[in-house]
Amino acid sequence: MANPCLHFDGVCHKALFYLNGVLLGEHTGMFGGPNFKVGHLLEKHNVLTVKIENSPANPKKYSKYADYDEGWKNGVVVNCVYGWHYACIPSRGIWADVFLRDVPLCDFERPFILTEDYSTGKMGLCIKAFSSGKGTVRLKVSPYNFEGADQYFEAPFKCEAGQQLHFTLTVNNHELWWPNGYGSQPLYRFTTAIIPEDSYPIVTEDIIGIRQIEMRPISGEPDSESYNWRCFINGKYIFIKGTNWCTTDALLRCTEERYDRFLSLAKHQNLQLLRAWGGGMPESDYFYKKCDELGLMVQQEWPTCWDSPKTQPADALTETARIHTIRLRNHPSLLRWAGGNELSATDEPSVREMARLAFELDGTRPFHRTSPYAGSLHNYDTFWLMGEMDVSLKLRAPFIGEFGMASAPNYESVARYIP
Repeated sequence: MANPCLHFDGVCHKALFYLNGVLLGEHTGMFGGPNFKVGHLLEKHNVLTVKIENSPANPKKYSKYADYDEGWKNGVVVNCVYGWHYACIPSRGIWADVFLRDVPLCDFERPFILTEDYSTGKMGLCIKAFSSGKGTVRLKVSPYNFEGADQYFEAPFKCEAGQQLHFTLTVNNHELWWPNGYGSQPLYRFTTAIIPEDSYPIVTEDIIGIRQIEMRPISGEPDSESYNWRCFINGKYIFIKGTNWCTTDALLRCTEERYDRFLSLAKHQNLQLLRAWGGGMPESDYFYKKCDELGLMVQQEWPTCWDSPKTQPADALTETARIHTIRLRNHPSLLRWAGGNELSATDEPSVREMARLAFELDGTRPFHRTSPYAGSLHNYDTFWLMGEMDVSLKLRAPFIGEFGMASAPNYESVARYIP
């Protein structure tokens, strides 16, 4: 490797990093980072040491039988431990991949591929340069899950550090991606090769769908007090049925088999939307791959809820939003970004920063500050107030983000305590 970089995908919650006895630095935040250039430190045999500090914990009395934990509000971590947050078992540890990658001398951000006109197949390719250079961009577009011919595009580039390169192309005889129940989910493989004159090629691969998202006012006219709740995909109004999606395992054992099972159930229930809840995690690549294939749209919320942005480290929250916006923005299943769950202070600096990043790094999807907000509704009268199920069936709102009742634990748990 010419310019090796040590990359961590996830360390919870705060840690110091050493390589061969040399302090590389420290990092706070569970969902990505840090990165260190380590070429000057690598030897034939290397020792990597990660000193993980205790996660923030703030146990409080929930009942005479149990405590609950408010400490997660002082970090950027997953909220779902055993017993939800109704148990003081804070997350900690190296939970995602650690690897070395070679950073080219002429480096670029992962390409952003967007639909500019669904009716003609006009696509945009945006690439941010981290360094100056010139060369050629080559793109191969291949059908991923249906039959069709490959298409090729090529263009020269010359850029300065920090510049955004923008190319346009048209996919001939294009097939449109639709949500579950409204059509099929044809996907394309976009293979992008950035070939600088003075460095080796940088090749990335993305599976994308050609589709456009638009949100329109319910009344037909914009209303400053209400969100634009009517969803149009490829110019067609979509009546959305969905469910909330929370982290499926307290120890983050989110296997492909578990994803396959739950997401296939959602498809067969004729759902179109999963709300990736704000106390959970920026969902995995495999989750989004399956949602792309099944036609399940996603509202991705950042790991905030119940006014935690007031106390969470702002730089770690911003880093999380930046890393995962870039990682997820090419997925056709991603419907909109959202600040988090049940935030009363929707004008907090951290929420404004998340909104800014959504428009700066994407701009093709709406940003929703929180749920509920601007006309939407959460209601648990059937649970907290022991109401009849008819209470939920009679709820009325432009968008009902949460309602429900207590349910049975998962099958694995039941099998352990019932003979």
